Amino acid sequence: MCLDGKSCEGAEICASSYCIANEAGTEAVCRPTECAFTRLVPPLCGTPEAPCGEECCKPDCTDRVCGEDLRCGLSCGTCEPESFCTIEGRCQLDSGVSACAGDLRATPPLIQVERVAGDLPTPQGGTITDGTYDLVATRQYVLDRFADVYQRAALRFSASGTEVEQIYDYDPDYFADYDTPHRLLAVATESTVLHFSVKCPNTVISIYQNYDRSFTVQGSELWLFQPSLIEVYRARQ
Repeated sequence: MCLDGKSCEGAEICASSYCIANEAGTEAVCRPTECAFTRLVPPLCGTPEAPCGEECCKPDCTDRVCGEDLRCGLSCGTCEPESFCTIEGRCQLDSGVSACAGDLRATPPLIQVERVAGDLPTPQGGTITDGTYDLVATRQYVLDRFADVYQRAALRFSASGTEVEQIYDYDPDYFADYDTPHRLLAVATESTVLHFSVKCPNTVISIYQNYDRSFTVQGSELWLFQPSLIEVYRARQ
């Protein structure tokens, strides 16, 4: 046992360190100075050989489902995509997601833009099977900061490919509309082109209300073409 900086019969004087008692109430021992002023989490603790001993800070996630606990700074959990963690530790839908009916959510991971050499392939069209498609790649052939680029996205086709529910997390380095990430759209197919018309929400600014994408169905993948890139979506299992 020890006493911090004081001499006492049967007690050790800690030199260049601090006398620290464990939370469990066991005898205090000399520990490195950092153990007195740092939240004890691995690798500082957790094993007999750790510099601050076996006992780690015990997180308190009472009434919290996300974010960091206030005692140890450890995670109490993460929120689903299109949601954020409030300061109270509760998950809340991002603004704009609940404006339209539907429960479509994008899935991890975040998509990084891939730079590709050469020319864009020629759209081939095809038949789109109803179902949910997740963005799995963005292949950029020409740098274009005004392209619609997403970090995560999903499309749910229904009514024989004539209706779509869309959800996305926009990439802040590009120009995608960040106010209305959840949309309901009507779709008309003309040869190798899909004509999209937003039905909900009614707050979509005019340049995003109606737009076209050339497309290719490649096995379980749906490729959507913009002038500078291809968005690759894959059917969700």
